[in-house]
Amino acid sequence: MLELVLGAGSMFLEALLAAMGVHLSLRSPASPARRLWLATFVVCGALGVVLTGLATLHSANVRAQLRSDSAILRGDLAKAPERQVSPKTLEDLAQRSQTLPDEPAEKIAGAAAARIDQLSQEVGALESRLAKYVRPPRSLTVEQQEALPDLLRQGGTCELGVRYSRDDSESGEYAGTLARLIQQGGWKLRPPQFLVQEKEAPGLWVMVHSQEDAPVCAKVLLASLNALGIGANDVEVDALQPGTFELLIGAP
Repeated sequence: MLELVLGAGSMFLEALLAAMGVHLSLRSPASPARRLWLATFVVCGALGVVLTGLATLHSANVRAQLRSDSAILRGDLAKAPERQVSPKTLEDLAQRSQTLPDEPAEKIAGAAAARIDQLSQEVGALESRLAKYVRPPRSLTVEQQEALPDLLRQGGTCELGVRYSRDDSESGEYAGTLARLIQQGGWKLRPPQFLVQEKEAPGLWVMVHSQEDAPVCAKVLLASLNALGIGANDVEVDALQPGTFELLIGAP
């Protein structure tokens, strides 16, 4: 309200100033310089009136907007007590709170630790069961490695092929160890013959065309392996050339 009164007073004074300028221009002696000065005085006064009016109008609009916003806020505050939580929501919260454990934190932590120990024991039991099915890599003792070449030398000079399971890395390593010992016994190695193997055969096998024409070297090899506890079996393979034999190292 005070701003509006001051603005109106300013407009009145500026209007009075413009009127006085007009009056002076009519009563004073006419001259080009005085008329120009008086005209400028009148124009400035009129611009002052216009600018002051615009400022007053803008201020009034701003205050009106503020009063409107204030009224809206008062209305929201008046309605706030009515916006309460519904009884159903309170009931749901009460039911959920009843499901929370009443035990202290120490008891809960103890139960969790006990559960972890139980799971660890179960994992250990599973690992033990799996260990029964997963056999360790095969190896030969120092005595076996020293004795096998000596036994093979008794059969003279022999030649054979050594084959192993291509899908099992352990079989390849074990075959490499046996092939090295066979060579130390003075025997020669040749590439295995081409055979179509329909299925994998675990263990060690001395392969011959037939027992009737089995080479003596095949019998020496079979007897030497079994004598040292390495363990091997013989098998007839019709696809092998007669008079030849090979050593097959299958999966463990």
